[in-house]
Amino acid sequence: MTAEAHPFHLSDGVAVVLVNLGTPDAPEPEAVRRYLGEFLTDRRVVELPSLLWRPILYGFVLRTRPRKSAHAYKQVWTEEGSPLAAIGKRQAAVLGKRMPDIPVGLAMRYGNPGIESVLGRLASEGYMRILVAPDMPPPSTEIRIEIRRNGSAAFEGKTALDRLKRSPKSLVEWLWRDNSFPSGCFLSTGTGIVPADSFTLQPGDEVRITIDPIGTLTNTVA
Repeated sequence: MTAEAHPFHLSDGVAVVLVNLGTPDAPEPEAVRRYLGEFLTDRRVVELPSLLWRPILYGFVLRTRPRKSAHAYKQVWTEEGSPLAAIGKRQAAVLGKRMPDIPVGLAMRYGNPGIESVLGRLASEGYMRILVAPDMPPPSTEIRIEIRRNGSAAFEGKTALDRLKRSPKSLVEWLWRDNSFPSGCFLSTGTGIVPADSFTLQPGDEVRITIDPIGTLTNTVA
């Protein structure tokens, strides 16, 4: 690909791609099977050795799970498609309105539209400066906790999202795969910040949990 074939300028050669985890093309067993086949062969998702995992995946999981998961997807499927895809399209549309001179696309890590196909389409249209924006907090996002007692720190600790065994998006995807929540739900995970066994909260202790992109949540022990 040459500059002569795809001339561009800074003013009109920039595009944005929002990237999400992924979703099946339809709430049908075959579509779910294709999606799970891609998702569950990623070594970052399932860390078992291939010689051990593939017989389980192809001999059992992909034979039984797609039908059950398709039924769960049907419970939340909308006229616009899966909730993840529908919300992603709306986000791209809203961002596009705020940046009318810059095209905004949506891509999925697993399923369609795939990242490679979206980037290839934009490149073929002459967009050579493409900003890829994952629709998830960066792995380096830090979580800090401080427990204050009588005006001073009695305990302090911190961790980061990259220490989670599974990403938040992956956890949400698995939660909705076999369950439906018409009114929504909250998914809670542990922080991994645990004081020593000898430490006990006392009345009046102030617990502060800070996530920089969000802010600080403060609770006082009654």
